[in-house]
Amino acid sequence: MFLCTGIIFCDAQNRISSENNLSIEIPEVALLSLKSISSSTINLSVGAADEAGLSLDFSNVNKNDIWVNYSSILPGNGIPSRNLKAKISGEIPDGIRLKIQASGDAGYGGGQTGIPIGEITLSNIQQTIISGIGSCYTGVGVQKGHQLTYSLELVDQAQYSSIQDDNYTLTVLFTMSDQN
Repeated sequence: MFLCTGIIFCDAQNRISSENNLSIEIPEVALLSLKSISSSTINLSVGAADEAGLSLDFSNVNKNDIWVNYSSILPGNGIPSRNLKAKISGEIPDGIRLKIQASGDAGYGGGQTGIPIGEITLSNIQQTIISGIGSCYTGVGVQKGHQLTYSLELVDQAQYSSIQDDNYTLTVLFTMSDQN
C-alpha cells in the first residue's frame, strides 16, 4: 500500500511542471479596395454655357461617392508606415485640371489609419494622397475608410482656347506602398 502511494505522488509531480512551445505568426498585410455608392465609374460633366458670352461652368464639377478601404500590418523590418498614392493613365483634356482629395478616416476601423495630404492635381506620376498608414484597418464598404472627392477646374483663362468637345476616358490607379 505504501509503495502504491509513492508511485502516485511521483506521477503527480511530473504533471505539475510541464511546458509547451508555442509559435505565433502574424502576416504582413497591404490591401486596398474602392467601394462606391453606385458605380466605380466616375462621370464628371462640365456644365454648358446657358447664355451667349458665358464660359463653361466648372464650379460644381465634382463627385464624392467613392470610398477607399484598406488593411495594413507593417513588416517587422523597421518600415515606419505606408502611403496611399494615386496616378492617372490616359490624357487629361488640355486646359483642365483633375483633382482629388481624401477625407479623414471615418472611424469604423482601428489602429493607425492614414492622414490625408489635402487636394492634389492628378497626373501620370504617383502622388501621395494619404500618408502615415500604420498597422490598421478601416472597415469595409461605403462610408468606411476615406471618402474620395474628384473635381475639375479650368487651368486658367488663357488655356480656355485649348478646350475641345470630346469624351475623355482616364483610369486612376491607387497603390499602397511602404514609406521610404
